[in-house]
Amino acid sequence: MSSLFTLRLLFSLLLSSLFVYYSYTNYSLSQEKEEEELDDLAKERLEKEKEQKKRDKQFNEEKLYKFMVGRDVLTLPLFYISLYVKGKLVEGKLRVAIQTKNPAARRSLNPEKMAIKGIIYPLAVRMWEKGRPTSEDIRNFKIDAKAQLKIRYEELIKEVYIESIL
Repeated sequence: MSSLFTLRLLFSLLLSSLFVYYSYTNYSLSQEKEEEELDDLAKERLEKEKEQKKRDKQFNEEKLYKFMVGRDVLTLPLFYISLYVKGKLVEGKLRVAIQTKNPAARRSLNPEKMAIKGIIYPLAVRMWEKGRPTSEDIRNFKIDAKAQLKIRYEELIKEVYIESIL
């Protein structure tokens, strides 16, 4: 009888350990799925936070830039110049800023940006016609741009600046 009792005890221990093991593996699998879902949610949240930080940084840089250049400076978008000179491809980027006489002049020129770009772009292409622009080409560009803009907007324009040239 004691051997029968021992056998039953061993059998019940075996079944209980299998039950515990099986329930533990189910629990761990469900926990892994939850962690996976949490990981996806966490990754998504981190991506959103990164995007928001980028937007915040860009916003702060724009505010800082506007503060640095002043309220009466009209910035134009980047001009991309790409042309062939003597069979070689010449590419360049140009950013121009226009100093106006006052902030009201800048506000009145803001809707005219497309017309201003139409004046500046041909002058920028002419600056790259001989290849990379020299300091003399850049000086001539600034003089020509200021003269052309003064013809159309004589009372509003004070100076033309090249912010960057690549």
